[in-house]
Amino acid sequence: MAETHLLRQGFGVFLPLLRCGETRARRARPVLAPLFPGYVFAGFDPRAAGWRRVNGTYGVKKLVSFGETPEPVPPTFMAALRHSCDEMSIFSFRRASAFREGDRVKLAAGPFMGMIGEIEAMGGPDRAWLLLAILGRTARVSVGLDELQKIA
Repeated sequence: MAETHLLRQGFGVFLPLLRCGETRARRARPVLAPLFPGYVFAGFDPRAAGWRRVNGTYGVKKLVSFGETPEPVPPTFMAALRHSCDEMSIFSFRRASAFREGDRVKLAAGPFMGMIGEIEAMGGPDRAWLLLAILGRTARVSVGLDELQKIA
């Protein structure tokens, strides 16, 4: 609701969404929900007079601010967040990951610690499928992203 009304007033708006499941009447169906429930990012110049209209917009409770001045979100955070979303503003853990398919990595923990492999595919928000050379053969192994170090 806030997104629609802010757009009508000419403000730049970014509402990152997350795909999640909802169960109604014992049936699961996919839905889109805000990545940050209760928050929407609005772009405006805080030095211009018109930004005060944001607080009076239907659906907006108030701007995140300290005192009278709205607090800007760091540009590096916004750039990383936008990069992690597709063209429909749907957030993807895969896009947010520092690892990509084809990356050479070293295992920093777990039973294969110290071995070097290649990421074959991402296996969810926090896992990857690696190709490792074990006993003269290539083995496909699923590992947590927190166990990996990127090799330059």
